[in-house]
Amino acid sequence: MKTKIILIILIALFFLGYTGGAWGGRWYLETGNSYFHLVGGFFIALLVASYYASEFGKLSQPFRLFALLGIVMGIGVLWEFHEFALGQLIGVSLQGDLADTIKDLLLDTLGGGIAALTLARNWDTKS
Repeated sequence: MKTKIILIILIALFFLGYTGGAWGGRWYLETGNSYFHLVGGFFIALLVASYYASEFGKLSQPFRLFALLGIVMGIGVLWEFHEFALGQLIGVSLQGDLADTIKDLLLDTLGGGIAALTLARNWDTKS
């Protein structure tokens, strides 16, 4: 998938995620947020792999997967920091409890892992 298309999808997910409470109401707050983390992790992995395709091509297969998953996990942690800091700034909790934060990070990681494994099949066929 082309980098620009992936970036447009991520921007759409970003805006839908930020406005989710308004359009999705209780559904978004209870379950929809989880889908956004899973799909977001998937598309972040695709974006990173697409943008750095030439660099990833220089790495061994196991290290490609490890690096891609690590980048996705790091972005997920930064997102949770952002939610916390923004919530403190505006005085409204944007995070649930610790279990919700861990679930969000797990779903980011699973989405990135699914993308990495999908990409790994394509990397094998190109080698």
